[in-house]
Amino acid sequence: MDNGTCLWDNGKTIYIKFLNGSKLLQEKTKSMAKQWEQYANMHIQFVDEGLSNIRIKFTEDGYIYSALGTYSNMFAQNEVTMIVDTSDIANLQGNVLHLFGHALGLQDEIYVPQSKTNWNMGNLDKFFIPSKPEIEKQIFINKYVSNFANAIKYDELSIMLAPVPSIYAKAKTVLQWNTTISETDKKVIGILYPRTETDSKTANIKPIINLFYLKITKNGGFSFFPILDFNNAGSRKYVYFSIVLVNKNGEPIRTVDEEYNMNKQVGTFIEPLFMQGSFNGINKKRLSDVQFFIPQSVFNKIEVSKGIFAVFKAFYFDRDTDRIEWLYISKPFEVKL
Repeated sequence: MDNGTCLWDNGKTIYIKFLNGSKLLQEKTKSMAKQWEQYANMHIQFVDEGLSNIRIKFTEDGYIYSALGTYSNMFAQNEVTMIVDTSDIANLQGNVLHLFGHALGLQDEIYVPQSKTNWNMGNLDKFFIPSKPEIEKQIFINKYVSNFANAIKYDELSIMLAPVPSIYAKAKTVLQWNTTISETDKKVIGILYPRTETDSKTANIKPIINLFYLKITKNGGFSFFPILDFNNAGSRKYVYFSIVLVNKNGEPIRTVDEEYNMNKQVGTFIEPLFMQGSFNGINKKRLSDVQFFIPQSVFNKIEVSKGIFAVFKAFYFDRDTDRIEWLYISKPFEVKL
């Protein structure tokens, strides 16, 4: 979930056009959407004609959608980039704020308990078929496989919270959609679109990572929860967290599979984290902030005679030069099969 390539230029004016809806509904939506301007150095301007970056359609289909950030510009001028559901008008503010969070480049905030989701496939099929192709249904399911947060720590109050809708899940705790922009949301969007220039004295200070322990649990595979402090004074680079597997000699466990492959080594990673500040006690109180998962099918292919150990790593990746700059490499932690 890399939002680094779809952020708007800082301070940009985004032009938005309604494709339908009553005057009252449009005015309510404008007022709600412009709340983001209080916390981000962005300008939201609604237009009746001419070119637009975002085009909104109101429906009563129980479905919301928004293109992520500048991906909106990939759509033709007569195409919808945002769908706002009005079937339950009481949820309008939550929907509008959530969708405009996506339009500014924020991802869904997802908390996945370790228990496996039991999907109501019948209801999913009704929703995605025939109007949606099979691949979109799988994408919907896959996004609930691992935790994701726009900040390092999961924020249950985030307007970007994406709980599993009760109609699609069985035997699952269903969280409620939020209706206001949380304090963490404000901080994140302010970092992505700052009102002041970054202090040059601190802009290149590397984050300090203090890993206390790597908690490993087993459930259809292995989940890895780093318990750590993350302190970032001012770097505006994206930080990747990863888990890679080695044997007891510290040698990489190799793979040729396309999935769970970190430069031909078995592993996985979390998309770039872009946060400034101090974040202490990550995963300390509950295992919900940062989680990695490697399924059992991957372990079934590994020669276990030399043991399996997990290493936590953090790094920068420069897309222009394809170079990695390591920030932290932990000791190996044994994976007990």
